[in-house]
Amino acid sequence: MTYEDTPDINYQMYATAIMRTNDKRSLEEAEGVSFKTWGYGLYNHTENEANIKDAYTRIFKQLNPIFK
Repeated sequence: MTYEDTPDINYQMYATAIMRTNDKRSLEEAEGVSFKTWGYGLYNHTENEANIKDAYTRIFKQLNPIFK
């Protein structure tokens, strides 16, 4: 994957998940590769332990069913 191939993401997010959504076997086969992205922010944009734990909890709750 090159910088130009990177999916558009919201840079205001604390964390971003990127998942390849098609069946290409390697990223060198960039043509036709598609991605799904999710952005996760912090409550009131405040970086503290509780807000970080909340963000990661949301990430894993959303992604867990995808990988089951």
